[in-house]
Amino acid sequence: MDAKDFLKIAKKLLRYNSEANWRTSIGRSYYAIFNYLKQECQTLNLPILGSSKGHNQLKSYLLGCEIDEVIDIGSKIGDLYSQRIIADYRLEEVVEEKTAKLMFEKAQDITKRFPFIDKPSFKTGVDKYIATFKSSTSIPS
Repeated sequence: MDAKDFLKIAKKLLRYNSEANWRTSIGRSYYAIFNYLKQECQTLNLPILGSSKGHNQLKSYLLGCEIDEVIDIGSKIGDLYSQRIIADYRLEEVVEEKTAKLMFEKAQDITKRFPFIDKPSFKTGVDKYIATFKSSTSIPS
């Protein structure tokens, strides 16, 4: 399955005027990007943990690689993750349509930009980032 197919679902959900659909759209937008970037990392031999720690691990790789364009993508996935937590778990907080649309747009932007990232430079940056933490027990989240 192509992880980006989740974005098609997220877009469809935005058509419906209900908070439940907006919340679900945010989740699909986030998971489209998380799984897409996870697959990209795996093709570069940068494995992402299968547990919940994999979410922070991926974000850390993106933010720690020292490539401005990738750091911006890491920031966007951080925003998507934060909004997904609100959408899925903080039902007492109101999620508005404009937030769901913004998260969809951020996810869509990542799918347009990441293919043009220089993958060898990205891998080298992540490898250097990981090497700085070899002496500790885990990569910070």
